[in-house]
Amino acid sequence: MSDFGHLHLPTTPAEAPAEPLWSQITLNQVLIVVAVLLSIVAILDLIRILPTLKSCMIRSRGNVSMEHSMSQARMRNRCGAIMLLSFCLIADRHNFAGADFAAWVPSSLHCLSIIALMVAYLLVRKIIFSLVISAWPLTHSDSETSAALHTSLYNYFIVGMLILLPVVAILDALKLQNTVIQQVALGILGFFFLLTIIRLGQILRTNCSGLGMFLYLCALEILPLGALILAALFL
Repeated sequence: MSDFGHLHLPTTPAEAPAEPLWSQITLNQVLIVVAVLLSIVAILDLIRILPTLKSCMIRSRGNVSMEHSMSQARMRNRCGAIMLLSFCLIADRHNFAGADFAAWVPSSLHCLSIIALMVAYLLVRKIIFSLVISAWPLTHSDSETSAALHTSLYNYFIVGMLILLPVVAILDALKLQNTVIQQVALGILGFFFLLTIIRLGQILRTNCSGLGMFLYLCALEILPLGALILAALFL
């Protein structure tokens, strides 16, 4: 005879399924493989432009020299795009944009939100550059110098990533806290962004006044960066 006087259902709430680890998400695994394969393909390009990148580190004219060679500029752009994918993977893995960034996006697709944010940043930066240069062209600059004002950031980003990738890999292997990895990574990127500002200032100094140099830097680099930070805070 059945017992109808007792509740046979569980008396405690069922545990929610655990979120998969970042490295277990299929999309992330695919993007890692793509980034590694593209990096292998781009090694020769990187080797060819390394001397010019070294010149960019020690003098501002190195950035103009990069634009003087169309083949080197194309190789630099390819390497920059590949490095950007690697950066987005690291940024998503270690929450560079903050733990609450795009929380409404499923974890299985969250890396795409970082990629979309960086693509939007580059588009905004390109639009601002086009508007500023068309409205207030530099009086004494040539096309290569003007191009260098926009693309110099790519040169320093590539060198920064060459340092950031092994550093993050070592810190991961040591199993340090995520906040430590964030601080180290953002410190490296901040240094190379500051170096970008310094070199751009040196380029601008020969083409405009001190006030003009300040206004150009604010419009071309500080404003897009500010938009990126605000987007990361509010999305």
